[in-house]
Amino acid sequence: MTPAPMPPAPRSWWPRPRTGWCAPGRVLVFGVPGPTATIALDHFRFYRDEIQLLASFTSLKNSQQAIDLMASGVVEVADIVSHRIALSECPTFLERMKAGDGRLRKVCVTNFAA
Repeated sequence: MTPAPMPPAPRSWWPRPRTGWCAPGRVLVFGVPGPTATIALDHFRFYRDEIQLLASFTSLKNSQQAIDLMASGVVEVADIVSHRIALSECPTFLERMKAGDGRLRKVCVTNFAA
């Protein structure tokens, strides 16, 4: 079977080729799309640049269970988040991730002010 050609994907949010910061790498798509939602992508680019497209899945039931486990102390989360940063600090932290800074675990953006 030969796949039909697809329109090009928007370049504003795809990882850049090997000269960029994340290829080969992964694109993780969050959220629950509508039942008829589609996504267009450049299949050859994913092949050439070894990019993986991963979808997240959760449900309201799973989310509530996770919140309950954290609230009860069964799951200890204090050490998961290593940094809380402002949006303006993101470029610096992306460079640190690119450089393999092992001190970074989960980085939360908590201040979205410009």
